[in-house]
Amino acid sequence: MSSPIIANGKIYVATINDNADTTRGNRASICCLDIQTGPIEWTYKPRNSVKNSIASDSGKIFAQDAHGWLYAVNSANGQVEWEKQLIQSFPYVSEGLTAVDGVVYAGSGESLTAFKAQDGSVIWKNTDWKKNESSTTTIAVGEGVVVSGSQWGALYS
Repeated sequence: MSSPIIANGKIYVATINDNADTTRGNRASICCLDIQTGPIEWTYKPRNSVKNSIASDSGKIFAQDAHGWLYAVNSANGQVEWEKQLIQSFPYVSEGLTAVDGVVYAGSGESLTAFKAQDGSVIWKNTDWKKNESSTTTIAVGEGVVVSGSQWGALYS
């Protein structure tokens, strides 16, 4: 469900594992592929499926999984550099995240948070609106404004 991104001369994509086949383990992953020849260079296994966009900034690939974990994975070697648990809420997290100018915007509703891309420290956290149903929106950032949506609710900025 994640569109691939191109950064640092590589292709990055996240995958899902919704078939609940526990005999094979969790097959969800964040992958790096060689842009010229296609082989997978590294794979990182998040706790759950990534249901929307991933982003690149500050030498890291950012993804949030369906259970609300945010991952900062080193784009060169696939090692997790930091991770944060966003507020866990039902339904699962399917919103997309955005990374711009050293800041990662992730979560939805009461878990919408701006993090420093370098170390995961919190810059600010939303306290003004709650999450409704899960949504497939991706956070938009521009001209000093962050815009996110809430399924059956509203747009918030």
